[in-house]
Amino acid sequence: MPNQLQRMLSRHHVMLEYFLQGLSNKDIARKMSITTACVSMCFNSPKMQDEISRRRAEMEKVANVAHGVGIADAQHVLETSAKDAAEKHVQLLECGDLAVEQRSANAILDRVGLSGRVENTQNHNVLIEVDTVNLLNVAMKESLAQTPQLENVS
Repeated sequence: MPNQLQRMLSRHHVMLEYFLQGLSNKDIARKMSITTACVSMCFNSPKMQDEISRRRAEMEKVANVAHGVGIADAQHVLETSAKDAAEKHVQLLECGDLAVEQRSANAILDRVGLSGRVENTQNHNVLIEVDTVNLLNVAMKESLAQTPQLENVS
């Protein structure tokens, strides 16, 4: 057999599978009871190089598709969790525990990008600027519009 494969035999496909699994030429030779030189010669042939390139491209395509699905699934989980977290903060605004209400208000203000935090004074008054209250109301209305099941909670 010259240094070029004319066609790939079943043993060449087995050799290729081992190679794609990450086995070294030495390990492939040992598993197939052939010499390392024979393995190297097969892998250096243009026919085998083309097949390796084609199979790697297929494997990469499958990995990219699987990775894309994983990202889409993760994105969906995060979006659902974010929605649940926002709903919980809105519910906690009226829980009756002033400290919890204050922390929830702070969290909502932080998430919608409003500067300044809700401050609790000695006499439990909460001081918020009018513009901040208006923006908070808009954010809450948008949150309620996106989550119909909360409309009955308020």
